[in-house]
Amino acid sequence: STPNIATDVSDAVFETITVGDVLVSTTEMEVDVVTPEPVEVIVDEGENSDADDMFNSTEEFNLAETQVVTLVTKIETSTVTPMPTNTVTPTMVPTISIPDSVFNLDLELLEPLEVMWEERFYPLSFDSWGWNETENWYSGIEDGMFKLITKDRNKQFYSSAPELNLFERNFYYEGDVIVDACIGKDYYGLLFKASLEIDEYFAATITCEGNYRLINKVNGIYNDLRIAVSDVITSGDGVYRLGVLVNGDSFSLYVNGALVHEYIWTGLGELSAGEFGVYARSVESDELRVNWDNLIATELKR
Repeated sequence: STPNIATDVSDAVFETITVGDVLVSTTEMEVDVVTPEPVEVIVDEGENSDADDMFNSTEEFNLAETQVVTLVTKIETSTVTPMPTNTVTPTMVPTISIPDSVFNLDLELLEPLEVMWEERFYPLSFDSWGWNETENWYSGIEDGMFKLITKDRNKQFYSSAPELNLFERNFYYEGDVIVDACIGKDYYGLLFKASLEIDEYFAATITCEGNYRLINKVNGIYNDLRIAVSDVITSGDGVYRLGVLVNGDSFSLYVNGALVHEYIWTGLGELSAGEFGVYARSVESDELRVNWDNLIATELKR
């Protein structure tokens, strides 16, 4: 009779090593060998044998109680060649040069840092300018400019598109104001530090009769901060390059590169409102015609 051998592999130890390009897996485990009960063998001498001649024979199998068996398995592997990947070429974003007009200003310690945004209207950089026609005015982009035509006296107009967080940021914002038709006290210029959703803004403007007018609207109150004559500003229609320099709590109006006036407004630098735009008001004209072009804002070192 052959003994039954029971094995327990719950404590087996597996290990895989690499030999050259071949993986070799070794498994070491303890094998418990169960010693069988003695087997009784009966030898039959034949039909005529006496019962007394029968004998019992017992064979015992003296096997080791535990044996350690190590299994080695050779696993053939192939070398994996990585697939080639495509090289991604980054998209180049053109850098806008700081305009010469900024370097021509007497900025002292206000070093130009970078252009914040630019709008030439062709091609259009921002699509949220106020295209509209109402009973009070027409506004839209024509011939590569932003155009406004009012339809009655005492009509205020403003529009913005670029918006940044301007908390404690200095900048110089400039643009061309092209006046086609105006009368007397009509005024027009650049809008800044605005939040038009709540009707708050600052604006630096010039008038048709040759004055300048600095205004704001904060907490629902409109203010003429300063209205005065300037030798720099000519009267009537024409092309004017207006600029607004914001430095901390002050803002200054420039016309054709010349400083017109600096105004201090406490808390201006801490205002985070950051919409830039255009402003006009037809005080005496039934039909004020004015355009804006080549708008650009440059950040300055604080």
